[in-house]
Amino acid sequence: SAVEAPAPLQSWGALCPEGGSPRLVAEYPGATVTLADGPDVAVLFDGVLDGRAALIERLDAPPESNDAELVARGWSRLGLGLLEELSGFYALAVLDRRSGELICARDPLGVHPLFYARAPDGLFLSPSANTLAAQPGVGSGLNRVALADSLCRRWPDPQETFFEAVRRVPSGHLLRVTGRHIDCHRYWDPAPPGTAVRWVDEEELESFDALLDQAVDRCLTLGPTAIYLSGGLDSISVAAVAADRARNRGLNDPLALSLHFPEPQSSEEKIQRAVARQLGLKQLTMPIEDAGGSRGLLESVLEISAARNAPVIGCWLPGYRALGLQAREAGCRTILTGGGGDEWLTVSFFIAADLIRSLDVRGLRRLARTLGRSVQSTRISLWRNLLWSFGAQPMLRAAVVRRVPPDSRSLARWRRRAARKAMPDWVAPDPEVLEQILSRAEQGRDRLEWDRSGSFYLQQGRISLDHAIVSMEMEEVFENGRSMDMRVLMPYWDPDLVDLLYRVPPDLLDRGDRAKALVRETMANRFSGLGLDRQKKVIASRYFTAVMLGQGRQVWDRIGGAQALGELGVVDTVRLEEFARRAFNSNDVRLANRIWNVLNFESWVRPRI
Repeated sequence: SAVEAPAPLQSWGALCPEGGSPRLVAEYPGATVTLADGPDVAVLFDGVLDGRAALIERLDAPPESNDAELVARGWSRLGLGLLEELSGFYALAVLDRRSGELICARDPLGVHPLFYARAPDGLFLSPSANTLAAQPGVGSGLNRVALADSLCRRWPDPQETFFEAVRRVPSGHLLRVTGRHIDCHRYWDPAPPGTAVRWVDEEELESFDALLDQAVDRCLTLGPTAIYLSGGLDSISVAAVAADRARNRGLNDPLALSLHFPEPQSSEEKIQRAVARQLGLKQLTMPIEDAGGSRGLLESVLEISAARNAPVIGCWLPGYRALGLQAREAGCRTILTGGGGDEWLTVSFFIAADLIRSLDVRGLRRLARTLGRSVQSTRISLWRNLLWSFGAQPMLRAAVVRRVPPDSRSLARWRRRAARKAMPDWVAPDPEVLEQILSRAEQGRDRLEWDRSGSFYLQQGRISLDHAIVSMEMEEVFENGRSMDMRVLMPYWDPDLVDLLYRVPPDLLDRGDRAKALVRETMANRFSGLGLDRQKKVIASRYFTAVMLGQGRQVWDRIGGAQALGELGVVDTVRLEEFARRAFNSNDVRLANRIWNVLNFESWVRPRI
């Protein structure tokens, strides 16, 4: 039959055997997995489909149709055009027997993960990289080059994972499989390359509030809700909208969940409590230093990381997980966050390069004034970043790349030297790993990114959609929710809302010479007396440094350094040991980040070799 069960996967998958008839397979029962099998189309759907009533009417489908049956009906009528009609967060596989193709897609912003891997029997798919790596014929060999590149803060291939045989379908992409040929490309784009950006005007910007309401409503329909409430504008705005929308619809109030940081410059406790109180929300709180229990925060997050599909990104995860489990015990099934606000409500620093290139001194001074009012930074550091790191440096790089033919050996050598210079001396002692890293750097993507937009600011906007870290962060949020048997959702990553925010001109995002102007004034008026009109973004860098260099030294000594990474040839353990001792005797947040990355990757690698 076209749909078989059970399959040897923890979640779900598709199997396309060589020389045989493609079929879909899935394990039963699946909490969100639905299947449909027809003479022309078979569909496997995992996730949540929004706007079901409208889609049922549009397709003239039976009201009792499950999500997979709706997709199958829509595919028979619209083909690939159906993806433009779907709303929600999902991964799906469509077997079109008429064309012999298997089409797999991940939702527009990648809230739901999707990985694939080849095996002797064909192609497997799953929302879990760990699951695929454990399948017979796939293999769990580690991707040494990806691990080494990540330690250098480089992710050149958005499809690769830390398993050699497992690949990722990036956010907003579809996978088209015909025989042995696989094509992966973007199907959703708020500003397609090669077309002029349809900048939002004042009239269209008025739809922002309605779109944020809609994004929150879509989350509220999934059951009793909690919200991770920090003291920042992003989560405060989501909390305010969620409280209003829940009451308007007769739903229970959201439950506020807040982490407290002990370091004064990192603490937002006063604002967190005041916002919850003014919204009339019950609040659960936890000091971050209690999140790890007797073992400590770092030991706890490394233990979590070791079991995940990839090393975790967020080091505060034990605290958020503990609060989330309390919320689940209180009856909540969905947790909202302010994630996405930094990406879509703010102006990228790279606009400095555009301003310098156009000799817009007035605009550059305004940008400096806006950032000085919105982020914690010294005046010297701010101007150094604007004039060099986000200004002259990217301009010089673009000038070099654009003036040299793309197939020039001199350009390749320049890229190779630049990549080698930027690498820590303790990364990639294995000549084979090093050569692969430098060969990848030679190819580069800098010319492509510039030619797409002709603007450093727009180029950075593409990164917010296309970068591997975007997909990885979404995958981590998904896993965090699954580990608590809950959904963790981010209204600011709603496709309809992002389609608008992506096209808002910088002067409107920074209206009034303050970042996040679209929500700042509204929240400042609603929560008067909290100083939100002049609030600067809080980053717990001092506490992070203290934890990573304090607890990090103890963990490092206990595990004996990065032995597993050394065994793989990813790091030089002798040189790394020297670096670690220097880092532990410093108070440098950049070195603390390096230590965090090494310990995190070491903890993930050890159980796998």
